[in-house]
Amino acid sequence: MKNLLQILKTRYRIMFAAYFVLSASLPSIAQVLSINEVTTDVSIIKEKGTRRVGTGRYRVFKYLDKVGRVIKSDTYFKRTHFATEEFIYDQWNNIVLNTQTDWINPQKQANVCKYSYVYEGSRIILQTKTISDNDSSVMELVYNHGDTILNYLERSFLVRGSNEMRFTRETNYILKFQNGLPMRREVKIKGSATSELTKLEDDNNHMLKRQSIQRRINTRPMTYTGYPASDDEFYEYKLDTNGRIRKLYKIINGRKYKIMTYKYKSK
Repeated sequence: MKNLLQILKTRYRIMFAAYFVLSASLPSIAQVLSINEVTTDVSIIKEKGTRRVGTGRYRVFKYLDKVGRVIKSDTYFKRTHFATEEFIYDQWNNIVLNTQTDWINPQKQANVCKYSYVYEGSRIILQTKTISDNDSSVMELVYNHGDTILNYLERSFLVRGSNEMRFTRETNYILKFQNGLPMRREVKIKGSATSELTKLEDDNNHMLKRQSIQRRINTRPMTYTGYPASDDEFYEYKLDTNGRIRKLYKIINGRKYKIMTYKYKSK
């Protein structure tokens, strides 16, 4: 089970890396820091990890609606159906409901995430997320410099005991755009036990090129196990004739690893 959890952590790191390619056709109004894709000519996306980096035993199938939004995602570990995610959207293609079911532990209650938004023109200025156990986060646009630099501040809360809400951490997102497309993102997390700054840089095709993490000096160095990872990573891609990712590579200390392969079923 420990190895399985490590593999799933790998999945979400890789999904975050690949998002900025797969989301090239997202509309101007898009969920803040969203990972949902809009791919209008595809009905199913199949993601498969590679054995060389220890993720070859899991596969993910994403099912898209006629608009091109992912409405269901099934994850398999070896031949076991591990988990299912389902999504409901608003008219702006932003997720309003995300249900996550763990099939390994069927007695466990499904995890439900609800989202609500406040818009100003074509821009989300407030995003609220509530989880099944009433934990929540609020992300607010606190600075906008001509739509080229956006600063979002997120505050996260936990509900424990007799419904007592407790602040846990604050995350600051700085998004920098060029010609309306993201070119650089900075994520600074500040909490009671951690403080780190993540910087993400895109190439000229608006694909994630580099991810670097700077941690607080008195924080223990991060130790990565089970898959290639580092606090300073570069990415490369092989695309098909439609400009979609077919292979995703990660480069660490000059060594290249093939992380994921993608297949697409047309409508």
